[in-house]
Order: sequence, then C-alpha cells, then structure tokens
Amino acid sequence: MQKSILEQYPSAELRVYTVWVPMLWEDSRSAWDSRMMLDACVTQFWDEQQSVAQWFAQQVDGDQGTAWDIYYLYGPEAPGNQCHPHYLDQGVRLSASVKTLKPKFFPFCNRALSYDDPNFRQ
Repeated sequence: MQKSILEQYPSAELRVYTVWVPMLWEDSRSAWDSRMMLDACVTQFWDEQQSVAQWFAQQVDGDQGTAWDIYYLYGPEAPGNQCHPHYLDQGVRLSASVKTLKPKFFPFCNRALSYDDPNFRQ
C-alpha cells in the first residue's frame, strides 16, 4: 500500500486508517513497527483488545470472528464519523490485493490520470 499506491499518488485526497491487531503469537505492541505506513494521510492505531477488529467483523462483515489482514475502501460519501457496510471494495491480504485495489483507488486521485499513465501500474 505504501509504495504501490500512496507514494505514487501523493496528491490524492485520501485518508487511511490502519488498525494493527495482535493475532499471531509473535504480535505485540513492542514488536510493532509503526514506520510501515509513514504517509501523512495515514493514521495508525494499535488494537490490543481486538475491539475494532471484532466490530468490523460483526457490524460490517456479519461475522462473529475478528477481521484482520483485511481492508475496506470507502468513497467520499461515507460518513466521516462512522463506518458502515456500504464500502466500495473489501479484500484480504492487502499485499496480495493491491492489483485489484488500485483501479478502485484510481478515481480518488485529484489529478487527471488515465489508465495509460505510467503511475498506474497493475
């Protein structure tokens, strides 16, 4: 996400909220590298109790588990103070989903680009 999208479109009007959740035995706040997402549009959170991850699983995905290693893409019409199930895109394993996420992100770039633009690499 950082290199594939954010660095290529620095003028995009975008807000990214990253919620880190301890899901694996080696996950801990002390081992968390908050420098993974350094872009100015990124706000990061550590969800020790998995509260946000469980809320998204229940309220957005309709699942009783925990949402992790997943992304949700909302458009500019999404309410700013709440999340809702009407997202533009959702996927798992963000690193593997960049190719499908990038075309959906493309309309939010605030400079005129075309699919032929060298910055738009799938």
